[in-house]
Amino acid sequence: MIESHFEKKQALLEAALDEFTAYEYDEASLNRIIKQAGVSKGSFYHHYEDKLELYLSLMAEVSRAKVDFFQQWQAAHPDALAGKGFFELLKQQGKIALLFAREYPQYAQLGQRFIVEKNKDVKAYVWEKLGQGAEDYLRPLIEGAIARGELRGDFPPALIHKLLSYLLNHFDRIIPYDRTAVDYEELLSDYERYLDFIQHGLGKGGDN
Repeated sequence: MIESHFEKKQALLEAALDEFTAYEYDEASLNRIIKQAGVSKGSFYHHYEDKLELYLSLMAEVSRAKVDFFQQWQAAHPDALAGKGFFELLKQQGKIALLFAREYPQYAQLGQRFIVEKNKDVKAYVWEKLGQGAEDYLRPLIEGAIARGELRGDFPPALIHKLLSYLLNHFDRIIPYDRTAVDYEELLSDYERYLDFIQHGLGKGGDN
């Protein structure tokens, strides 16, 4: 029997994680979540207003976990990101993301499902509340890379941002891999080659 409010909330979040990694938002069942969590509907509505608020709470938890993981990694490797060029920085960030996925596979899976979420209203709501994450992060990096001559100046920054955001967010669609048996070293090598390909298409002088 789940007694404390904290335990009930944790049970709901754990059940929601299973449900939202298995189904798109509209297909996810609040009844299944409540049943798996072992709580009453009254208890659910004591903690959350509706399915959307539960989803937002779960996405916020994933976001916090990512930030905490990155900060801990950076504290352990204080010089790893210093002085990196644009594409080298993306490679390093990709390595951290893969380490996070190995540590928190369901969180990573939920993040990927959110990227391709079909319910635009839900996606917009989460972005409004939590920010757009990697897409916001890319903008100043792109502007700096153009200023330093690392990216072609004849492409509008907004176009580069759209292209890179799509390519980085859909890496697993372009290069599929088995999430149940991931070889992270091989996956990192694939990701680095993927970025090399992008660089030679976008890097200054890449057509020589």
